[in-house]
Amino acid sequence: MSSSAAGQADAAGGTGEGGGLGATGRRLGLVLGPAIAIGLQLAGAPEGLSVHAWWVVSIMALIGGDKRLVEAHESAVKAAWGWAEKELAASRKTVGGETVESKTGNMVMGLMTHALTREGDPGLHTHGVVMNVTQRDDGEWRAMESLRLWKFNRTVSLIYQSELAKNVVDLGYNIRSND
Repeated sequence: MSSSAAGQADAAGGTGEGGGLGATGRRLGLVLGPAIAIGLQLAGAPEGLSVHAWWVVSIMALIGGDKRLVEAHESAVKAAWGWAEKELAASRKTVGGETVESKTGNMVMGLMTHALTREGDPGLHTHGVVMNVTQRDDGEWRAMESLRLWKFNRTVSLIYQSELAKNVVDLGYNIRSND
């Protein structure tokens, strides 16, 4: 697999970067103790090819020292971009004078994981840079049809959020709705 990270998410109001919505669209929070819950909300449509761990995950991983949360983030990144690579990578092919999309299932991508925001605050996130090239099933390297990637950028981001939530729960943390 040559894939990895999608969709920039940002939360407002001092909750830091990242966020999470359940399948019902309700806000989620990570429970840190019996009476402490931090709410997170995924802001509008993603603007870039990056994913941000929820602010509280960044704090617990980078300041609290729970490195398992970094692994949970990395696993979620791989799951999201694995799906994108398999389902979205395509090129165009001309067959009988008609140009059609041809699904390729592969991307050339680089990933960069950072621990800090631009302001120097804890903010675990991964940027993905996708090259405009894919290999078709006939072995030819061609330009990638990138519109599919942008059209489903939000889906990739939600897959990341879902995988991160599952991974965090598997580590023994609790997630609950703040609604």
